[in-house]
Amino acid sequence: MSSPAVVSCINVKGFVGGTVKIKCEYDTSYSSNAKYFCKGQNPACQDLVKTSTQQSWVKHGRFSLNDSSMGHFTVQMTNLSLQDSGMYQCAVDIYLSYDQYTEINLVEVSSLLDSLLEAPRESLASRGEDVLQSTEKLVSRLVEPTHTQSRRNLSTNTTEVGILSIGTNTTLTTLRPLVHSDASLDIDLLGIAQNNNGAASVVFMVYKDMQEVLNASFFNTGPGHSTSAMSNVVSVVLPHILNKTLLSPVNLTIHLRRTRPKDKLSCVYWNVSAWIEDGCHVSETNPTHTVCSCDHLSTFALIMTVDHTQEKHPVVDVLNTILVLINLVFLTLAVMTFALCRWNPRVSNVSRLNLCVCLLLAHPLFLLTQSFLHLIWPHEVLCKLVAGVLHFLFLCCFVWMSIEATLLFLSVRKLRQVKPNERAGLHWKRSILIGYGIPLVILVVSAGVRPDGYGSEDCWLKTENGFNWSFLGPVCFTIVGNIILFLIIFITIYSTLKEARSDASTVKYNRVLLFKIMMQFVILGCPWILGLLASRSHVLEVLFLFLTSQQGTAIFVIHCLLNTEVRNQYRTWWKRFGPAGEQKGSCSGTSGSVNLSQQASGDTAFNTHAITLTTLSLRPVGDGMVSWGKTD
Repeated sequence: MSSPAVVSCINVKGFVGGTVKIKCEYDTSYSSNAKYFCKGQNPACQDLVKTSTQQSWVKHGRFSLNDSSMGHFTVQMTNLSLQDSGMYQCAVDIYLSYDQYTEINLVEVSSLLDSLLEAPRESLASRGEDVLQSTEKLVSRLVEPTHTQSRRNLSTNTTEVGILSIGTNTTLTTLRPLVHSDASLDIDLLGIAQNNNGAASVVFMVYKDMQEVLNASFFNTGPGHSTSAMSNVVSVVLPHILNKTLLSPVNLTIHLRRTRPKDKLSCVYWNVSAWIEDGCHVSETNPTHTVCSCDHLSTFALIMTVDHTQEKHPVVDVLNTILVLINLVFLTLAVMTFALCRWNPRVSNVSRLNLCVCLLLAHPLFLLTQSFLHLIWPHEVLCKLVAGVLHFLFLCCFVWMSIEATLLFLSVRKLRQVKPNERAGLHWKRSILIGYGIPLVILVVSAGVRPDGYGSEDCWLKTENGFNWSFLGPVCFTIVGNIILFLIIFITIYSTLKEARSDASTVKYNRVLLFKIMMQFVILGCPWILGLLASRSHVLEVLFLFLTSQQGTAIFVIHCLLNTEVRNQYRTWWKRFGPAGEQKGSCSGTSGSVNLSQQASGDTAFNTHAITLTTLSLRPVGDGMVSWGKTD
């Protein structure tokens, strides 16, 4: 063999574990000459396979050479590895002359995936479809008929394959699911076999990297949405079966990558060039796995859809946090005032104190849950526990609002029959029993009927089968009842004030009273009705957040700041810890009281009740009763 002469240069690409064929051309005048294939470059090229003058086909290990004697021969390399990358030569052995050879640069890639990813996006779908079809045909050839039953599992770096076959003489009455590391398949293969002369086989494949090729961009969504693949691609095939009708849906349990709780998961299947949902739906899901139920067989995956149109504006989130923190400050001050201030024995703050305590526990727990939802939601037990506690606390809040509204109604009803010594309302023990007993009963019944109803994507109540109405029902009942009572209270006070004289002091007092009535509207939880409309408008959403988050502020302003005796107590506390020395004070509700028989100067046509209403301010006595005192 003399010095070589280069005829042409070509580049060839292969992938690990695959096969590559190389076509080498030569002058037809050398059809009878020997052909060879070597690695390297002359003069150090090492022969891998070579024919003799009488041979047209030869094989040596992983290499084979087939000469067509028509101006070209083909070299085939099997079971490629990364070490096979490099320069090769295929040549014609010419006696006493230069060999004619083709220089070959073999580029080895780690997998078929790398080769596909280098293709333009326009061809990804068609190439991915070709891979799926080829793999299914190849694996189907591995299925062997059986008279009883058989299972086979195969695994490569990129694919897991499970094959289940049953025959006419099978003894199985139930079948265990086909299980892989990232997915499992539950299929009624016995029912399918009954429709196919008693024999059937199923092939279950998991592609570990195919989601990078057939990616989520092939799943069509509306504007303002983004998608991402949340699982490996899996395929289910019924090979060599004529009647592929499913008697019941197949269930695929697929390992789920980490998601955000509010994102939507979709079970999809590959339809030639796109992912679609027809015939598949999510039947169950938890932080680690999702069960897809489908009424047909195909290639499946899980895709997450993020709806950016429903995301809250960051300003709204910041505003909500600030408002809740302000509310917590005033709730704390109100609780300390109700607990530490020395009240008249006829003055009871049981309902207001417990309402403040429940709000003080519910609001920060809800705020922390939403802020750290990504950490809480993956822990199913913790998520359900938080949902249950929030359910109980918010129910307690609304029951105490209802008690407060009822006591206020009973007090206002006695405006025309002023009896300052008469105590209206429930005993504090009965109030406690109602305030916490009713929510506890609702919680126990709800958890007993549907224990899996807690722990939604927001760590709240699930909406399946209307379970969230175990909260919405009592809340709607409370809100409607409180609004009705509030209207009755407002009408009663308004009609009573109409009988009073309209002098300057009355106008001032009416303004203060109107302000107090509006604040009572917030305290009784009536603005929660806006929650039904908040999703339709950002203005209503902000108004809803502001009003519902300031119940503690309203309670502190009405029952503490605007109460003369409480302000006196604050001054006493300030003096006690200041340089003025210690002085004792109380919130007895007796300071500034006047004789109910006192007559106002001027026109005597007004009766005692009218004079009282125009010159005196309302203060709580008992569970919501009112007494009269001088207006500041």
